[in-house]
Amino acid sequence: MSVRASPVFVAGGAGPPGAGIGGTRRDMRGKPASARKARAARAARTGRTARTGRRPGRFAAGLLPPVVLLLPLFALSAFSAFSAPAARAAERAEAVCLDLAGGAAHRYEVEVAATPGARARGLMFRRTLAPRAGMLFDFGRDEVARMWMKNTFIPLDMVFVDRGGVVRRIVRNARPRSLDTISSRVPVRAVLELNGGEAERIGLAAGDRLRHPVFGTRCDN
Repeated sequence: MSVRASPVFVAGGAGPPGAGIGGTRRDMRGKPASARKARAARAARTGRTARTGRRPGRFAAGLLPPVVLLLPLFALSAFSAFSAPAARAAERAEAVCLDLAGGAAHRYEVEVAATPGARARGLMFRRTLAPRAGMLFDFGRDEVARMWMKNTFIPLDMVFVDRGGVVRRIVRNARPRSLDTISSRVPVRAVLELNGGEAERIGLAAGDRLRHPVFGTRCDN
């Protein structure tokens, strides 16, 4: 906030702010306003400032040096350079395969969230998810996973997988934007998120297996 300055009155006379004795308008230094206006007019004709009598420099005249004008472009280029690798990494998908007890196998192309930042962001703010897409959360070690649906706009199936690639628990159609904690209940190595309803569609159940390098397996073996 700013403090609004009070107007200066010259003692001994009535009138609007800035009026002196007898109603003559004066500035804050006590000089007649007419003299101040005349001085400003002369400065305008000569191109000099009324206060210093000097010609304004190019900066004062509003002509910024080219380097200042180019700074926003430099900043944008730097941001693009640093953000491009992250965007490409987010777009790169890896194959995972779900092997069902009955012998069927289902392949998906998923993003792998292997860093704390990627796991915290997850599928937040996504409006859609391709039919055979998803995200694999790799914790790097066995732990009881705790997930939630904050800022997640699409329903998801959460498949909790232990270090051997065995499905230990499935949470179906997690509610978008819910702040409820969804726990694996047992230590797991990873969580696979798929479109809501996908687990039921393919008949996925606890005890089925997931193949991915995180578990020392691949879709082609």
